[in-house]
Amino acid sequence: MDNPFHAPEADVISPDEDYAILKILGFSGRLGRLRYLVYSVVSMLAVGVIASFAMGIIAAVGGHPPATPDDEPTLAMFAFYLIAGLPILILSLMFAMRRLHDMNLSGWFVLLMLIPFVSAIFSLVLLFWPGTQGPNRFGPPPPPNSTGIKIGAALVILLMVLGILAAIAVPAYQQYLQRAAEATSSSGLWLEWAASRV
Repeated sequence: MDNPFHAPEADVISPDEDYAILKILGFSGRLGRLRYLVYSVVSMLAVGVIASFAMGIIAAVGGHPPATPDDEPTLAMFAFYLIAGLPILILSLMFAMRRLHDMNLSGWFVLLMLIPFVSAIFSLVLLFWPGTQGPNRFGPPPPPNSTGIKIGAALVILLMVLGILAAIAVPAYQQYLQRAAEATSSSGLWLEWAASRV
């Protein structure tokens, strides 16, 4: 057809049919590495902020100042933190199970997170081990990462690196300041001694 006013032909099949439907919550389906990293960190931060805000409201309404590190923890505070930690635990298990599904592994491997020392290695495996290409027994692969996920993952990694550098640099800088203060005080004493001898 040579009609210049003819509408362009379009594919009736969506290019997203080869990928799973994107969902944040749920125990079924698959979750890629970057989404796992971003979802885990954002959910922990969100629950932490909400828990801190709620603790501040409880302290203000109850007429008690917030606890300081010198205070003995009360049973109410312990219960509050236990309740606040429950959503973090559930979200962590949910994301880890879906990440395991992406590697074509059973979600029951998530129980490895409960074993000390093994959980650290298991977390690294979840972050770095690639998922299976194409569909597996848990469904089609997750959709490609969006720009927001890529930026979020870059920010998380940058903050982790900065945190590690700060953990190394701050104590070293404090030791430097202490040595400088000791050197200054000892040189001042030496000058006083030399002045008294003249």
